[in-house]
Amino acid sequence: VLVASEDRVDAPCVHFTRDNCGGCQWQHLAMRTQRSAKAQLVSDAFERIAHRSIAMPDVIGDEDVFGYRRTISLTVRGNGAKRVGGFHASQDPDVIVPITQCLIAHADVQAAWDVLRRNLARLPVVRTSEAVARPGDRGNKRGAAARRRGGREAANDSVRGAVRDDLRLSVRRLDLGDIALVVQGGIRWHGDDVAALATRVPGCCAVWWEPAGRAPRLVWDRDAGAVEGCPRDEPRDEALAIATSFLQVNQSVADLLHAHVEALVLRESPATVVDAYAGTGRLARSLAAQGVRVTAIEYDERAVAFTAARLPQHSRALAGTVESLIVDAMPADVVVLNPPRSGVAPEVAEALSAQRLVSNAPRMLVYVSCDPATLARDVSRLAGWRVESVTCVDMFPQTAHVETVCLLRPEEV
Repeated sequence: VLVASEDRVDAPCVHFTRDNCGGCQWQHLAMRTQRSAKAQLVSDAFERIAHRSIAMPDVIGDEDVFGYRRTISLTVRGNGAKRVGGFHASQDPDVIVPITQCLIAHADVQAAWDVLRRNLARLPVVRTSEAVARPGDRGNKRGAAARRRGGREAANDSVRGAVRDDLRLSVRRLDLGDIALVVQGGIRWHGDDVAALATRVPGCCAVWWEPAGRAPRLVWDRDAGAVEGCPRDEPRDEALAIATSFLQVNQSVADLLHAHVEALVLRESPATVVDAYAGTGRLARSLAAQGVRVTAIEYDERAVAFTAARLPQHSRALAGTVESLIVDAMPADVVVLNPPRSGVAPEVAEALSAQRLVSNAPRMLVYVSCDPATLARDVSRLAGWRVESVTCVDMFPQTAHVETVCLLRPEEV
């Protein structure tokens, strides 16, 4: 930097300035500049990919631009006491930046990580030969030999370029302030490690484990203690199971997003709405409570059951892919699309393009996107639909990520 721009600020995070952490990208930009840049990113995506010019979007956000993340997901690498946990480096995704403090994490999430990073050896082992030192191990020759074998295997993996010793650890603050841990990877836990780890983490209410190649399961909860090895087809607390799968990262801005989308839908005074990619049905349940007949579509069966149990009789929740169910869910006055980052399947765009030509066609589409590129691509596929408005939502301050709400109307036939 020869001359600092007026848009540049001093980044407060040492991991950003010193360690090249990839968790944030824009801490060096003033907040007004970040939001202006996000609007420009969305506008550019429409111009470049959808070949449509749009007015520069407004940006919705709040003042909590640090300490807002209710969940962080870290990579844990190494064996036993030599394990480290952190985020991928921005310029080299194979490098893990050990994190001590994440400034965008909620204070309760940071407090949990403070404990976890000192107890990473208690996470599940990733190979059968891995041995972890315990307080009573000193002087145990058999344990020392096993640890040496584990070290040699790790070194050999490094030579071969394998990365078999990674775990993913998610720390999540639930709605009532409890902490849930989700561990992905590994083959087994040592002894009582799952309970020893969970009871050390302040506010921890549950530990979920997704072993390599297997479905996630609850292995510890605060009420029942360790449950590993016990047959439990269904978690005792359905709401907890849903919360660990679906969690808004930034709750206050998520509330702004929800209010904005709901206002757009209700402004149309619809009798019927399709809520596609409905998640746990927050929007569907809210609209149904106001007398709208809603069809919610979601692939996750647990989420569908959760939503169906809370919808009034005139509404319904369907389990399956949107592309297989969207036609059967019609007719509807309004269709809301809230897909994952990959966007909607081509079949969904084709179905909605065809629906525009029927007599009882939807009067409006509301597309909620977390990726400007896939949003623009999908808009280009929606033949016969014009963009009426685009609004950006700053869900992830200090990063280049942006949520976008795109309102589309059918063109005149």
